[in-house]
Amino acid sequence: MSADTISDQELIEKFLCGELLDHEKLIFDSRKKEEAFLALLETSIIAYKGRLSLKQTLKKIGKEVKSEKPKSTRKSVFWMSGIAASVLLFISIYFFSNQKLSSDELFTIYFKAYPNAYTTKGSTSNYTLSQKAFDFYDAAQYKLASKIFDEITAERTLNSSEHFYFGISLLYTDEIENAKMQFKKVVPEHPLYNEAQWYTSLSLIKQDSLTKAKSILIDKKSQFSTSRKNSVKNLLNELTK
Repeated sequence: MSADTISDQELIEKFLCGELLDHEKLIFDSRKKEEAFLALLETSIIAYKGRLSLKQTLKKIGKEVKSEKPKSTRKSVFWMSGIAASVLLFISIYFFSNQKLSSDELFTIYFKAYPNAYTTKGSTSNYTLSQKAFDFYDAAQYKLASKIFDEITAERTLNSSEHFYFGISLLYTDEIENAKMQFKKVVPEHPLYNEAQWYTSLSLIKQDSLTKAKSILIDKKSQFSTSRKNSVKNLLNELTK
């Protein structure tokens, strides 16, 4: 099967099983930009957790059955009916209760690279480090982008746009504290300031600091762009479960 034709469901199943190949990870990150894919990803994670819990429950019930002394046929039928009822009750509780996602699951669902809206100036003959960093960013080579952004800091102070995209690149390489520091340096009057707050909240979620993340989202809720508000609303709903 061509990498481009892999279905959303198959891609998510491979992600849940930890079997994504390197090129499939790039496809996974790309499709996370689509709302329909994110919705399917969240549903699949919840269902996957449910399958694991159900498997553990059935295994436990099986052990209980084996440990029971032999009973009459009538009692055995009654016992098995009880098992069936227990399983049905468990399934009902699972499907009709709110499933709380872990911090890592929330981060995986909601974190994706922000499109590069920053235009670097320069000519082909004067290829700057900033251009190089953004080229790596556009190519989803975030580790290399982070390295170049870091090299720039040795020569001059980064501007707000560079701090912002440097922070996102660092999140991809799990350098959470450094990423938070970069987002903090985006000045309030900059167009990407509110997006920096969004990524700061995701950084905190990655660190399991859910209360702090929720506080930022609530505080900045009315200031987010129209395209971001739906994600903010859904994430806040998850954080209040």
